[in-house]
Amino acid sequence: MKVLLVEDSQLFSYYLLRGLKKENYTVDLAENGMDGLNLAINNYLDYSIVLLDWNLPDMTGIQVCKYLRKIDSNIPIIFLTGQSNSEDAILAFESGASDFIRKPVAMKELVIRMKHLMRKTQFAVGA
Repeated sequence: MKVLLVEDSQLFSYYLLRGLKKENYTVDLAENGMDGLNLAINNYLDYSIVLLDWNLPDMTGIQVCKYLRKIDSNIPIIFLTGQSNSEDAILAFESGASDFIRKPVAMKELVIRMKHLMRKTQFAVGA
């Protein structure tokens, strides 16, 4: 399974990369929204899921999410964010997010949520 990670924090990216590799995921990292979109556009059939930060240096995660939904309406997108109020979660879901997890995130919970969303997506696409 291949993951697109769009995250500008080097420390948090390292934590995610290390944990996801232990779970046998291949991860492409983009440190800003434009690089994430370029990877998605050029490789969108390769990704099983997108992990997306809210605050990126060049554009918001919301903007990235909306563009990603134009490319692929089925790919699971999980926001990993420090945003903490319910209005932010609502905005994320309205922009096309599949899930919304507040940082800090436990790797085991993230992996379980990823597997759940990918299983659900496979079932919906194959139906």
